[in-house]
Amino acid sequence: MDDLDPPKLSLDASLIIAALLSDNPASPGRRLFKMGEVGLISLWVSGHTLRETEGVLQRLTGDDYPRFKIILAENLVLANIATTADPDEATIQMCAGLTNYRPDAKVLAAAIERDCEVLVTYDKEHLLKNPKIGPPNTRLVVMSGGEALEWALDQVRTRARLRQERDRQRR
Repeated sequence: MDDLDPPKLSLDASLIIAALLSDNPASPGRRLFKMGEVGLISLWVSGHTLRETEGVLQRLTGDDYPRFKIILAENLVLANIATTADPDEATIQMCAGLTNYRPDAKVLAAAIERDCEVLVTYDKEHLLKNPKIGPPNTRLVVMSGGEALEWALDQVRTRARLRQERDRQRR
């Protein structure tokens, strides 16, 4: 990965659900989706996260689930959200030692294996503010939607400036 590539974020089900169900186009999740749509950032989810998202969405929407499943699919495509393979068991086990919760360990492990910089979630119990997740234990850090949005905006500006400087020096 080139340090000047678009910022690479992995999304947890909680962020995806919040973005889908928000009426506010300025919500962090919706804005991250828009940044993915225009190619400013790279967004990833694992198969596990998609299955979890569908399960939660089905419970929340009941009879409206078929309509919301279409909305989910459309948003994933529009935001250029790529799917990564489910992680190896060894990585899941390492992450289980960090999260103490296997489902979140799977989410974290997939983000680590995809070499994402940030895992975006609203999970306060096992992921957000977990002092075990982040350097030196992991390269990536965990952020809420709002934190990730601010970080991504800063990274996009910074990396664009650095690319311009690099290109100027090559001339």
